[in-house]
Amino acid sequence: MMLSLRIGSAGPFSYLPVHLQVKREAGLQSNRLEPDLRERVESAIERLGGRVTVGDVAARAGVKLAQADEALKALAYDTAAALQVSASGDLVYAFAPDFRSRLRSRSLLVSTLLPLGRRLGGALSYLARVAFGTALVASVVVVWLAVMALLRGRGDDRDDRGYRGGGFGGGYYSGRMFMDVTDLFLYWDPYYYQNTAQRVANGEQLSFVESIFSFVFGDGDPNADFEERRWQRLGEMIRAKGGVVTAEEMAPYLDPPEPADPPGRPLYDSSGMTETYIPYPDENFVLPALIKFGGEPSVDEAGRILYRFPALQLTGVKGKRPANRFSPQSSFEVPMERDWQFTAASGGQVAGTVFLGLLNLVGVAVLSSLMADPRAVYVLAAQGLGFVPGLLGPLQLYAAAFFAIPALR
Repeated sequence: MMLSLRIGSAGPFSYLPVHLQVKREAGLQSNRLEPDLRERVESAIERLGGRVTVGDVAARAGVKLAQADEALKALAYDTAAALQVSASGDLVYAFAPDFRSRLRSRSLLVSTLLPLGRRLGGALSYLARVAFGTALVASVVVVWLAVMALLRGRGDDRDDRGYRGGGFGGGYYSGRMFMDVTDLFLYWDPYYYQNTAQRVANGEQLSFVESIFSFVFGDGDPNADFEERRWQRLGEMIRAKGGVVTAEEMAPYLDPPEPADPPGRPLYDSSGMTETYIPYPDENFVLPALIKFGGEPSVDEAGRILYRFPALQLTGVKGKRPANRFSPQSSFEVPMERDWQFTAASGGQVAGTVFLGLLNLVGVAVLSSLMADPRAVYVLAAQGLGFVPGLLGPLQLYAAAFFAIPALR
């Protein structure tokens, strides 16, 4: 026999006056959750089939029991989920297959504002990367155009100063030298919003302008999601073993000390019995797992410390295989930290980036030397490059920082 109680309500989205929509948003419990927590719990519910316990969600999402309980109650209220008591007395949340659609139909924040904010933030991040790479190409072009204009003007000034009326090459060109920098932006992807580190982990290649940013600033922390991944795998391992595990079984997922050296010969106690080798005499490294998943230490008949996680012994997932305390440890995935890389750019991209950087550095140095002549400003203005003197300071800073930043990294 199963008892069931439906909580909350999930009315369809309707166009409401602003003050009523604000009131409705304020009344939604899920809006009070951290967006990352809500999304992780939603994803866990969906992957588990919609019928879950607090322990199911905590283990799958890698969150604390209290967080899973809070999120489940909020989502159940906002999506009209059923709160059931199974025949074994376990509390089970039963969500409809379309519970995510129900939530988004009621909440403007969840359906529109948060996704829009993520896309906008991702687009701005992408534009910053591409703009930095594009700036290198633009700097090389502008700097060397200015250098050629000044050198040509200086040569003309030496050859036929009298014929041209004196001056630093003034009036040699009848037309204006012009470069449309916006042409460099033709290949931008306005819909890019994925993190570079995630794209690299998925095997995607960087564009050349992105590789320039990657060479200078790197690609972010490749282990940004490591904590989430290891708590998820630990929770799944504990559940698979029936909610009872030892410190040695949890050690690969936590931060244990170096294990004690195994004895070179068998150890015997005073009665002549062989003593058990204990790799971790101090097992306090398991405390974070006990706090997160509600574990309790206990001692078995042999005097070994076992850790029981009552909440992870319950499940609302239909058709789930019974837990096996003696499942081999090798059958569980242990997440590993990824190596940091100096850059995710390919060898060819790095070579091209270094070449452009050196070309720009040399060009800026030559231009700075030529700009020491007071007549250089007028020559550049006559050739349509009058903006270059005002950019000389930023160009010098960019050229120096281009190699200084990766050198410091």
